[in-house]
Amino acid sequence: MNKFYANICERFGLNAYVMGDYQKAESWFRKLEQSEPDSIRVLRNLGIICSMAHLSIAIQRLAILHTQPAREKRQKSDIGLRSKIRNVLKVARLSI
Repeated sequence: MNKFYANICERFGLNAYVMGDYQKAESWFRKLEQSEPDSIRVLRNLGIICSMAHLSIAIQRLAILHTQPAREKRQKSDIGLRSKIRNVLKVARLSI
């Protein structure tokens, strides 16, 4: 991959990240990773994007939990989901 195309991939990936489209951002950085597998900047950006994507999903699920009636919140599956959300939040704090 030439330098120009690598810069385009990085720019499009960063633009998608800023717009909140983490899936598209990840796909651009995965393309860049294929040509620069040991690049610190590529791996760092992939880590940030992936952690933000998981954090975004966790926040959406948490919002859904808080809008459900109280009876549904007490289900056992919610307890497992809450612990998963806590784990994702811990990972996100470590990557920042």
